[in-house]
This record gives sequence, C-alpha cells and structure tokens, in this order.
Amino acid sequence: MNTAENVIENMIENKQPKNTTTFLFSREGNKNRYAKKIINLFCNHKIYIEPFAGLGAVFFNKINNTKINILNDSSNFIFDLLTKMSSAEGYTDLLKNLENKIMHFDLLKADDSVEAKILLITSTFKGAAETGSFELNAVDYKKITVDNFKKWMDLILPKLQKNTKIIKKDYIVFLDSLQNDLKNRNTLIYCDPPYAEKKGRLKDNAGWSGLSSLRQLIETLLKLNCNFAISEMAGYGVFEVFKSYNLKINFISKNTGGHNKNNKKTSMEILATNYEPDFTNDIFNDDILKD
Repeated sequence: MNTAENVIENMIENKQPKNTTTFLFSREGNKNRYAKKIINLFCNHKIYIEPFAGLGAVFFNKINNTKINILNDSSNFIFDLLTKMSSAEGYTDLLKNLENKIMHFDLLKADDSVEAKILLITSTFKGAAETGSFELNAVDYKKITVDNFKKWMDLILPKLQKNTKIIKKDYIVFLDSLQNDLKNRNTLIYCDPPYAEKKGRLKDNAGWSGLSSLRQLIETLLKLNCNFAISEMAGYGVFEVFKSYNLKINFISKNTGGHNKNNKKTSMEILATNYEPDFTNDIFNDDILKD
C-alpha cells in the first residue's frame, strides 16, 4: 500500500497539471514555473520554513519528507486561504463558494470573502477590469480557477495536514520568534520576498523597502545559524548586496517577465544561498549583468 509520501511524490512527478503557468490562480510573485529548479538547489534539511509563504508553490512542489514545515505570511488573505485549504471540509467549502460566486467586478470588490478575493485577483491580474471584459459573462476566469483548485486538491490537503504549521506574522517578528531548537543547520529557510528593485503592485509589499529590507532580511537570517535561500530578480544592487554577505548566487531562469526601476527588462530569476548547493543549474558571474 502506498504511503501518503509516495502518493505525493507520484503526483508531483506524474499528476501535476500540465501546461499551466499558474499554481491555483494568477497572482504576482507566484514561483510555480521556477519551483522545481529552486528545489533542485535546496540542501538537505529536516525542518522547512517559509517566512513569505504566499501561495506556497515551492512548498507544494517539494517532497514532504521533513519533520516540521512552517508557513508564515503577514497577509490576512494568505493566512485565511492556507488555513481553509488545510482541512477537507474547508477545501470543499472553498470550491463550492468559488463556483457560486457571480463574476462581476463590483460585486466581487464589495465581497470580503476569500473566494471573492481569489476571483478578483485572478481576473484583474489578467487585465480583465482594464479591458472592460470583467462582467457577468466573464465565466472563463472562474472555471479556470475552480479547475486549478480541483486539480491540486489531492496534493495540497495531505501536505498541509502533515507536520505543517500556518502562522501570520511580520517576517522579521516571525524569524526573531523562532524557537532555539529550530536554529541549526537541519533547518532550511526559503524566502520569497518582494523583488528589491521591483517591489510590485501587491498591497502585501507595502512594508518592503527594497535593498535596505533585503539587507535586514539577510542579517536576520545570518543570526539564526540556519541554511537559507532567497529568491530574487538579478540586478546590480541585488548582486552587490548578495556579494557583500558572501552568498552563493545561482541561476534559475533567463526571463522573469519583469523590469527594474530604470524600466530596463531584467531577464534573470536567481536564488542566493548561504550554502553550496549539490546541484548547479548554471554558473552565475559578473559578466551576466553587463549590458
């Protein structure tokens, strides 16, 4: 008989939804398309922590062979969503409510439910509100979202139910509050903060002040004596910050689809680590950042 862990591994390798660019729904900062390359660069660990959980695309793509998983996010929306998805009853209720929502911008905007926020984020992310197509007949956005949640349900439920804690705190407060028995090299902390040189549009990013916040994050992580990895968009400032702390910079992808503060297209997703990964996607060097 297959164990829950074997079932999850099989789903990741063979049953993951094909040809999709989103995990659950479209949201800025989603790392689903980079998840496997990021996970390839993870070191061995017994404890896994995310201070910026978001939709958890990396967590849900990795094999759950850890003793403890901790997902933290300061967003009320993310906390409520992950909590709801952590029980069969809550997940089923979420699907039912998604299917019953009326797809109209004004109605969803006035609705404070998790499901309304999901559909509003999905549709506005794809530009429906700006183009005027987000009206009563805009059912495709809802169908795609509902189908995504259905496809991922059998993967999400067991992972959130196995040794996983969901927390809502500011990332610095969260990291400072970690128990001493978590502060060792058996712990891997994966951070996916807002890009330092392109903060983005999410309200959740309001407290993030770019390179200074990135430095504060790194200094906080270094005090913990844990292994850590940080997702970022390549840029001169980011590169210099990582070099100043002697972090290893690993290449993830040639195209993030974003632009830096000077409106120059930046085409590299990177992962900085305080350890030497066993696997290497590519060698990252100074020449890559030259015009």
